[in-house]
Amino acid sequence: MPHYHLPCPGRQWLTYWMLFSALYVVDHLLGWFLDWVPLYGTAKLLFLCVCAYLNGATYLYSRYLKPFLASKEEQIDRELGKGFSFVSSKFKGSMTRAAESGAALAANHSDDIMGQFDIDKVNDGEMI
Repeated sequence: MPHYHLPCPGRQWLTYWMLFSALYVVDHLLGWFLDWVPLYGTAKLLFLCVCAYLNGATYLYSRYLKPFLASKEEQIDRELGKGFSFVSSKFKGSMTRAAESGAALAANHSDDIMGQFDIDKVNDGEMI
């Protein structure tokens, strides 16, 4: 799949928030260990400031993350396909049954539902 460079005025910030969320996940998973590392909080703050204000996020993404993801693209697509197949097999027919139940409920209570939208009511000469 070809990669296109689209000019986007918010590209730096979009990339920053992507890196921030990745750091948040790592921090959440390994925070109990990372809190013991001396100056971890200071290093994290410095890293986020560089990413946010010195175009560090764009540099890290274009230099490291984009080539890594491009090299793993087929594997990522394959695993996402497996996940989609798994989820769709678990919910097979659920959406159809939910739609049929909703349609039956609406048909059984159509007078009550339409009564909520009765536009023939008049309040002091104006439609409500």
